[in-house]
Amino acid sequence: MRYERKVADKRYPDILAKLQKLQTEAFWQITADAKIGNRELIMPHIRQYVDSHGLEIAGHTAYELCEKLYNDLQGYSILTAPLTDDDVEGIHINAWDNVRLQFRDGDSQAIDGFHSPDHAVDILRRMLQESHQIIDDAIPAAEGSIGANIRITALKSPVTDTEAGVCCYIRKLGKRVFTEREYIEGDFADARELRFLEIA
Repeated sequence: MRYERKVADKRYPDILAKLQKLQTEAFWQITADAKIGNRELIMPHIRQYVDSHGLEIAGHTAYELCEKLYNDLQGYSILTAPLTDDDVEGIHINAWDNVRLQFRDGDSQAIDGFHSPDHAVDILRRMLQESHQIIDDAIPAAEGSIGANIRITALKSPVTDTEAGVCCYIRKLGKRVFTEREYIEGDFADARELRFLEIA
């Protein structure tokens, strides 16, 4: 899958900020014993807010706007789709507005960046919380993981330039089955050692 870049709409950060305030103020609190997931609880509120206020942003349908808002509120923003895309091998974040995907076939592609340096830091904090890691001014470098196969290495100011917000590499580890020939050509084992492993 390749990702379409959209023109940034200057109204979007304000819309997101209002929804973040609503979420923390009142009605979207998720109870520990909820029988359904966050998405099923929160998405109707997002849709209702978008519909009742007649919100639109350039280049997005109402559905796409709701998805974008949900990903910024509860997911990993612009990284949500690439993190679940099997074709994406790595994500290079060189600055808040400079994000590239590395595909398994060797291609790479720039995607839309974050809204601001602070937005990039907030999303990386959310990601690192999955593995109980912290990134802040006192601890400006962190390594963490999401699940069993996603590794994150992140830096923020004062290690990076303040205007960049963050610098990060996210690597998705994939299962790969090596052939006998690859083991031999890569000097991992010779034919005799492989035969021994087969009979052991």
